[in-house]
Amino acid sequence: MTTESTPATIRPASPQELNEWDSIVFGFPNARVFHTRAWIRSIEGFTNARGVYLVYEKHGRIVACFPGLISHYGPLRVFGSPREGWQSGSMGPAFDPQRVSTEEIFSLLLPYLRQRFGISLVELMCRGLDPEPMRRLGFVDEGVPTYVADLASSPDEALRKLGQKTRNAMRKAVKRGLEARVGLTPDFVDRYFEQIALVFNGHGVALSFKRRRVDQLVERLRETEFLLPVSVYLEDKETCVATGIFLVANRELFLWGWAHRHEYGSYCPVELLTWTAMVKAIGLGCRSFDLFGGGKAKEKYGAVMDYRIVRWMYSPMPGLIACRGVAKRIFRRWQRVKGGLSRTSITTTAQ
Repeated sequence: MTTESTPATIRPASPQELNEWDSIVFGFPNARVFHTRAWIRSIEGFTNARGVYLVYEKHGRIVACFPGLISHYGPLRVFGSPREGWQSGSMGPAFDPQRVSTEEIFSLLLPYLRQRFGISLVELMCRGLDPEPMRRLGFVDEGVPTYVADLASSPDEALRKLGQKTRNAMRKAVKRGLEARVGLTPDFVDRYFEQIALVFNGHGVALSFKRRRVDQLVERLRETEFLLPVSVYLEDKETCVATGIFLVANRELFLWGWAHRHEYGSYCPVELLTWTAMVKAIGLGCRSFDLFGGGKAKEKYGAVMDYRIVRWMYSPMPGLIACRGVAKRIFRRWQRVKGGLSRTSITTTAQ
């Protein structure tokens, strides 16, 4: 790796740079939809966090962009890019490692955040960072594996990559008269949230986000080219049995969330939904498909586990990261308890 010898400097983005933020960000190879202003605003819309847009310069040229959000928790101030629980893919810095190094970026970032904002905890999720300087600077890391598939250059080639069972499932969906539609409808968010809540409850786990998260995602991204909503309907053309929210940017398809009505699971609506999104994304030039997290069933789309994304945490306050870990475990246990209660309630109502 080679970087220019002149040291980088860090500063807030100027008003003009904010207006051109997305085009600047997508000039870097690791940029994702999660680095865009629309995505940052979607997080601002359902949290108490405030967006911050930082740029790094060398010789008057921008060599990295680093968006994040600042949250206040009593006396603590947290910089997240993103924070866990925000239902976001990886963010961190968008940069070219040939022009600026991981060590340069974070050696400047930590004192800047402490001095300008009084940050007590830094949390980010990113791929492409050099782990050795991160650990030397005091960051603690944990892996965030996700399933990723390579998309083909054409739907026919992509179809050949899928397993026979998956192809049969899609044929079954079509034989049943299912129809997939791309685009928003007035009731899309209602249907999606209703279906995803039932999916979580069916697994005995409470949904980890509120309706407002979906509202803000759709509201902020609906006027961009990034949002790809898909719905699947029965033969009657009115009954929606599956919904999916996909994102498209920088030659990447991203699955934010999918859901279906359990009683129609045998109709294979999710397979048809996902294939529809894949075909659309291939037509838009996408060559990678991130299925956002685990779940062995995602292998049917040709996905394999990818370990490049890492969550990094830093705090100058001893014990704060450990306290965060305890709070995370308590929250997950509460999710299971709450989900169990909801499942019992649904079963009792059905009887």
